[in-house]
Amino acid sequence: MMNTNGDWRRLKKEHERDKRRKAAGAALLVLPAVAFVCVTFISAIAFFLFKSVDNSVVPDTLPHATAAIQGWSGQGTPGEEVYTALFEDLRQAKGSQDLFVLSRRLNYQQPGLMALINKTARRLPVENPQSYKEALTGIDAKWGEPEVWRLIHRESSSLTSFFLRSTIGMTGPKYGDVSDAGGTVYSTTLLRTFWISAIVTAVCLVLGYPLAYLLASARGKVLRLVLLGLVLTPFWTSLLVRTLAWIVIFAKDGIANAILAWIGLITEPISMLYTRGALYVGMVQILLPFMVLSIYSVMRGISPIYARAALSLGAKPLYAFYTVYLPQTMPGVGAGIVLVGVLALGFYITPMFLGGPHDQMVSYYIAYFTDQNANWGMAASLGVWLLAFTLVAFALVNKFVGVNKAR
Repeated sequence: MMNTNGDWRRLKKEHERDKRRKAAGAALLVLPAVAFVCVTFISAIAFFLFKSVDNSVVPDTLPHATAAIQGWSGQGTPGEEVYTALFEDLRQAKGSQDLFVLSRRLNYQQPGLMALINKTARRLPVENPQSYKEALTGIDAKWGEPEVWRLIHRESSSLTSFFLRSTIGMTGPKYGDVSDAGGTVYSTTLLRTFWISAIVTAVCLVLGYPLAYLLASARGKVLRLVLLGLVLTPFWTSLLVRTLAWIVIFAKDGIANAILAWIGLITEPISMLYTRGALYVGMVQILLPFMVLSIYSVMRGISPIYARAALSLGAKPLYAFYTVYLPQTMPGVGAGIVLVGVLALGFYITPMFLGGPHDQMVSYYIAYFTDQNANWGMAASLGVWLLAFTLVAFALVNKFVGVNKAR
């Protein structure tokens, strides 16, 4: 008995050692892929999101001024030592790229500061003046205004909340800003983005659920393959080509107007292009297969025995569907809603080509601030709010139609 127990323990230890060795080998195999994702994806996203609060250009370009102004009470104008520190910082940064970036950064909050800072740096006297305050105010009287110094005092930290606040319209004296340099255009764009995404997701669900049910319940392998091929056909064409095809269809001299005129519904061409309706149609056509495939993948694994059992017990077909079959498809519905919703939130090409000026989504402004305006703070802030609202929406979807809702 002792030998038997000893052999059993030894075999158990060897088995556990072999499991740990296989797990370690598997981890080593996926380690390069994990490292690649962390370096090229997660770190890039983290860096981009950090830009929404990054304000290091102010203390880096004005190190003496931002340090000296910390002791200022905020009343009137600061003392001579602050003017001296700013004078030295501008002298050292004169003609550099950092000074341009700094002036543009502060100009976001108070228009006119870009011209003020660059003009002052160009006109600084070569010799040290007796009074640095008089020298700066002599170049421009704005250096004698408290609002300019309050802004520098407020933004002297390496972190700022200005970009995050300005993207949702929380700017102005009410929030401690010198002036109201922001607006509600970006908060309106955020709301519009989620509204459009919600409508598109709802339409895809209404259209996709019956189609997925038809696929799952189709009898015959050939019929199922034909239906599945029709669903997958849009994936064989690029997104840009599909979007441009809708331009041809919705144009005033396009196919849609020609059909409506042929059947007598209209006498003159109507404007369909660059409207919210055209945008909805284009986005639904592109995203519908994702909803269908998400729901179909769950439906094909549901046994018809449960519904038959409900029918055999006296339940009506519609009641059996809502109480037995529908709850089992909730994981697929939840996955489809999340997948389509997230993809819709990031649409850029389709709104740009099919929508009008008031139909553009957040991705349009992120691209604008990244490529054209070079305002990484605003672009990153829009990305932060988009990510935050997406996570909240995902949590709500998971709560009501998530995997744990399967019965």
